[in-house]
Formats: sequence, structure tokens, C-alpha cells
Amino acid sequence: MYFPALISLVFGNAAVLYMNLIACRETSNSALWWPCLTVPIYWLLMSIAAIKGTYQLIRNPSYWEKTFHGLTS
Repeated sequence: MYFPALISLVFGNAAVLYMNLIACRETSNSALWWPCLTVPIYWLLMSIAAIKGTYQLIRNPSYWEKTFHGLTS
């Protein structure tokens, strides 16, 4: 089960990156090349956020991590 899942993970992620790059080329939008290439970093950060959220949910389920937006005194 491990190796088919690993192959699917690698080829699936490579296919998504390839489709993003093809879409940038077809639309002639060169400003999106850099974001298309940094998508794996975004995936990594989302995985870290999910792990952190799961840990906080288990550790302290009533905790709400608030973000200050400069509107408080």
C-alpha cells in the first residue's frame, strides 16, 4: 500500500505543478511563474498549519488563537 501511495503522491504533485506551468504559458501571464513554482512550499506550510491546529484542538479544545489587526488599543 505504501509504494502505490508514494507513486501517486509524487506523480500527482508533479502533474499539478506541470498543469500550473502550462496554464501560465498558455495565458502568456509571466507574472505567475514564480507563484506556480512555489506551490510546494505552500503545501508544506498548509500541512504544518493542519498539524498545529490538530494539536491545539486535542490539547486545548476551547482555545481560540486570535489575530490582532491593529484595531485594538
